[in-house]
Amino acid sequence: LVDVRGQLPVRPGRGYPSRSLNGLALFVVHYSAGPARVGVRAVAGYQTGASSHLPFPAIAYHWFVEGDGTLYRCHDYTVRTWGSGGAGVNERAVHCCYAGDVEPNAAQITGMRRARELTEAELGWELRVEGHKDRDATRCPVGWPAWADKLRGVELP
Repeated sequence: LVDVRGQLPVRPGRGYPSRSLNGLALFVVHYSAGPARVGVRAVAGYQTGASSHLPFPAIAYHWFVEGDGTLYRCHDYTVRTWGSGGAGVNERAVHCCYAGDVEPNAAQITGMRRARELTEAELGWELRVEGHKDRDATRCPVGWPAWADKLRGVELP
């Protein structure tokens, strides 16, 4: 686990709003839509850079899992990021992104599962696991929900 809160690129003069922890109910999974070799710093740089499709104030995820499974903590849960466009989702969600544009590998699934478990332990309650595509018209994440049970901790036969 690598804590990069406050160490990633940000868009000058912008910031995400704060929120209460009380309403958190979702753990939403995303993919970065780029090669798995592109890590957290590059994704944060893109999202806050001039070529981004939206003017993100900072990386849009609370957690990021690189291609080798390394888990990065990007924001406190009180930060209301822009991980999802669904109505009211960002107010209620902790967002986790894995590097890649295909289904995650076993190390990434393990990393995302660890992020979910750490989040639930810190909050003191369980979150419903969803894919970004469950609420928005997107293909993110690829292959969802075929591998969702592995992330939820359900062992498959």
